[in-house]
Amino acid sequence: MRALISDGIENISEEELERDLLLLPDWRREAAERYRFFSGRVQSTKAYLLLRQALFEEYGIRDEGRFSFGEHGKPYLADHPDIHFNLSHCREAVMCVVDDRPVGCDIESVERKTDLALLKRTMSPAEQERVFASSAPELEFMKLWTAKEAVLKQRGTGLTEDLADLLAGVSGEGLIIETTPVPEKGYVCSVCHL
Repeated sequence: MRALISDGIENISEEELERDLLLLPDWRREAAERYRFFSGRVQSTKAYLLLRQALFEEYGIRDEGRFSFGEHGKPYLADHPDIHFNLSHCREAVMCVVDDRPVGCDIESVERKTDLALLKRTMSPAEQERVFASSAPELEFMKLWTAKEAVLKQRGTGLTEDLADLLAGVSGEGLIIETTPVPEKGYVCSVCHL
């Protein structure tokens, strides 16, 4: 498995984005240029470039081809269905992970204040207590949130499952969740793999 992160993307200039866009195949450049906001174009472009880098470093693949999509919208490489990948982004960074088995990742900005309604809908009572007991509740919430998102993305099911109890059964499935807080850069990331 290979996981790559590119951070500091909020500081990308228009000139750098224009250079990066030239590195993309036409279909991906068109997709990136459809984003309304500059930040979306940067995130889309940088995530794809990370995917290309990871595929080359891990598998020696230079041309990954077009994406196809599973039942719930999870992308895969039509020309390499035995290689699994996942992309994620937030304001500060983009992330890519590739593996020979299903994999999911999530990267999120650490928000200044945790939304209590969201916390109660998405976290089990034990997880809620863990967040409230933490000296950094926003960071603790994002650690749990990114872990849950990574599991959903690894499964390729989207938001079709009960989030509150999602993490309770993952160890029985053989899933491994690795969470890395990077508070000095303002984000948390998680990877879920077999």
